[in-house]
Amino acid sequence: MVYFIFLSFLIATGSVYLIMCIIFFAGLSRKKTERWNNKEFVSVIIAVRDEEKNIRDCLECLIKQTYPEELYEIIVVDDNSSDSTSMIVEDFCSKHKNVFLYRLDRYKPGFSPKKQAITLGIEKSKGEIILTTDADCRVKKGWIESMISGFTKNTGMVAGFSQVEREKRFNILNIIQQLDFLSLMTAAAGSISIGIPFAVSGQNLAYRKKAFWEVGGFNSIFDRVSGDDVLLMQIIRKKTDWKIKFNFYPESFVTTKGEKKLRDLLNQRKRWASNSKVLFSLDKGFFFYLVDVFLFNLLILIGILFCIFVSEIRI
Repeated sequence: MVYFIFLSFLIATGSVYLIMCIIFFAGLSRKKTERWNNKEFVSVIIAVRDEEKNIRDCLECLIKQTYPEELYEIIVVDDNSSDSTSMIVEDFCSKHKNVFLYRLDRYKPGFSPKKQAITLGIEKSKGEIILTTDADCRVKKGWIESMISGFTKNTGMVAGFSQVEREKRFNILNIIQQLDFLSLMTAAAGSISIGIPFAVSGQNLAYRKKAFWEVGGFNSIFDRVSGDDVLLMQIIRKKTDWKIKFNFYPESFVTTKGEKKLRDLLNQRKRWASNSKVLFSLDKGFFFYLVDVFLFNLLILIGILFCIFVSEIRI
């Protein structure tokens, strides 16, 4: 009886997952490749906290862009770092006139620190187009130029592809994260391409400042630990007429370092899961898709562990 129930749930969740994958791949086949020769001023914003090991390499990538130096600025907002992050950024500021450092000294009660940092960066920015990434990300030389090429007059947001950096040595945790991000990006690209945006990543995201302020910034999701990317996208999708696009050009791809420890990976997923209530209210379809994927993977894991357990008993 238990076996029948287990198999029924596995088939049901697997069928839904397969159908959604077909829909996403159908969206990928409809991807649009038009480019616009935009030369608007761009503000790249990075919210950091204790990133002394990563921020230097990140900034090195950003100051070597093919986009004209006079048409973009790099704003780093330090969220109360206890290491030498600010000193490293200050060194870049002294050598490059388009690099700026701001410190988040005051905190609004109940307001997510990262959202406050990004908001401060936007308030200080001069660009109409905001580009966000993380300190542990690496971008290509044509990143800015490629990302803003997707903006037309009615485009409010452009999402980019992110991937976890592959480690030289075999690491099962790293492989799991690579596959996980690939499935997330496939869902994001496919759903956006069919006009039903599901997800985006703040590691590689661009949006108009006007669209950000039009929905009140992060005010409606200020207390969420994360969600400065996917929840913002869902609010813009639901409350405005701005179009949302996905950038398929390789020059726009971003790589990020994966979590090194299982505990850190679980904490990351816990932060993402904390948005479930808000996500349910904004996009029930995406919420149920995530639940289905979670259950399907959980059932597969249980099945594998059960088979290992039974085989050991027989031996």
